[in-house]
This record gives sequence, C-alpha cells and structure tokens, in this order.
Amino acid sequence: MRLRPRRPLLVAFAIWTIPALQLLALVPPVPALGLAVAGALAVFSVELGNVLWNTVVQGRIPEQALSRVTSYDWAVSLIFMPLGYTLAPPLADSIGVDATLVLAASIAFVGNAGVLLVPSIRHMELPAPVGAEPEPAPT
Repeated sequence: MRLRPRRPLLVAFAIWTIPALQLLALVPPVPALGLAVAGALAVFSVELGNVLWNTVVQGRIPEQALSRVTSYDWAVSLIFMPLGYTLAPPLADSIGVDATLVLAASIAFVGNAGVLLVPSIRHMELPAPVGAEPEPAPT
C-alpha cells in the first residue's frame, strides 16, 4: 500500500482523533465486537499517524538536529502519561468511571483536532521525493 498525502500533518492529526472512539467504546453497553473494532481502528490510526509524523520529521528537520528534535518529541509525547496515571483514579472515584472515560476521550479528540487550527500545520506539504518527476500542471 502506498499512501502519500499532500498534507501529511493534516492527515496525521485528523486520524489521531480516532483513538478517542476506543475510550468511548469502553463506556457500557458496547458489545465485545464493538470494543475489538474500536481497538483495531485505534491501533491502525496511531500507527498510520506515526508513519506520517516520522516522515515529516525526517523530511523537514536537518540531519544535524534530528536526534535532538526526536528526543524532544519523545519527551513531550511521554511526559503527560504519569500525570494521567496519577489523576485518573481519584477522578474516576469522584465523577465515575464512565464520565472519566468520556472526559479522556474528549481531551484526546480536542487535543489532536485543536492542532489542526494552526495554519502552518494544516497547510504544510512535503517536498517531492528526490528523483521524482513533477506532477503535470492541471489543464
């Protein structure tokens, strides 16, 4: 399968909203098949988004800065996980598990969709691959 979206960050952040469905699927009553489908969609969308993200990072960041940018990327990506693990149990105790899952899904959705409000993210395009022929101009 070959996928080369013209605006990879637009596609990546849009599909990263899909895992919020997995959190919503955990709110009863969702049958096991629904959970499985939501889980599969979440995994697929995260992986596809990661491929697009890494393609942009490697295509846009100068080689001498790539390791530093990648380390910051991982740090920011992982820094909030302990906070979530710490806050989720008392929050679930106070507002309920279902409400906590809906809140978490909302945060995941709004966080990723909100990035799409940044014009430079929405409109960023990858340069053509080295050696690729330019696309013909529309007639």
